Amino acid sequence: MRTTDFVIMDFNPSDPVHWIYEEIIPREDCNTWITTYKDNKFLQADIVKEIERMRERDPDYWRVYGEGQQAVFSKRQIFNNWTFIPRSEFPPLKEIVLGIDFGFTTDPTAIVEVSKVNDKIYLNEVLYKREMTNQDIAQFLKDNDYQETLCFPDSAEPKSVEELRRLGIWAKEAIKGAGSVNAGISLLKEFDIYVSLESKNILKEYRGYTWTELKDGTIINKPVDKNNHAMDAIRYGVYSQYSKRTEFFVI
Repeated sequence: MRTTDFVIMDFNPSDPVHWIYEEIIPREDCNTWITTYKDNKFLQADIVKEIERMRERDPDYWRVYGEGQQAVFSKRQIFNNWTFIPRSEFPPLKEIVLGIDFGFTTDPTAIVEVSKVNDKIYLNEVLYKREMTNQDIAQFLKDNDYQETLCFPDSAEPKSVEELRRLGIWAKEAIKGAGSVNAGISLLKEFDIYVSLESKNILKEYRGYTWTELKDGTIINKPVDKNNHAMDAIRYGVYSQYSKRTEFFVI
């Protein structure tokens, strides 16, 4: 607001998800230039050699610091083959359930439509909003004709699940299974996943949903517990409704 002409922003694209990508670069009044070490004529030869070593040593870092491209965690990213298409291109969906991850002040409440057609899972973001009370959630679902849709909220909050029931929502505590997070991830990997392009927050979380990397570079099969609210809602819906290890719920 204090500028009268323009702003210059300079950054390394080292984050797979960042507000610059979502809010600045797509603007019509924004011009973007990608520069690399090759554009710096003053770099010493040993620095150039060190940068170029990353091409083979760490393709993820090379993509960012060698090519100037937005980061993609090819090794750490948990899901990397989901397909994003317009909601209008979904096939007819006979059965839809909702996964719900509760939030309030810091974390948003995330609600995702989940449906299966043959071996394909279809996902559509319904809600991603902070400061939603249980009464707000129930009213939102009623206002959008979901009051008769089976919902699978986080079973870690049984009081909230019961309150939704008393408010007229068909809610059943999510089935998580042994090793719940990894069990849900493993099940999702058994399907072809299609997500509506309108699901902006699912897309953001998808790009940044990564395995934990230890200080020595070891990657372990424990997801980073951050910015995963829609992902949790997806797991609740998919595992509760479609796991072969649990009862199927038919609506």
